[in-house]
Amino acid sequence: MPFLGDYLGHLLGEVTIARMQADLETMRVAELYASHPLLKHMPVPHFRAPQIDMDIPVVIHGVENSLPEHSSRGGTVSSELL
Repeated sequence: MPFLGDYLGHLLGEVTIARMQADLETMRVAELYASHPLLKHMPVPHFRAPQIDMDIPVVIHGVENSLPEHSSRGGTVSSELL
């Protein structure tokens, strides 16, 4: 079973890859606009997604107990959090 950090890290990686794919598609459309006699003087359409909401189902089978001064994955925890 993956750790939550691994799961969220993978999701962030996938969002980053999706952004790259969108940028590549934007470049393709820009090239099409540049090669068209009527569209070459117009801006390439674009949009922003300032917020993305995802509903991600998660099932927790158990929780590991850790020592107070260490995280469950072996790293250190800031003393401010204790």
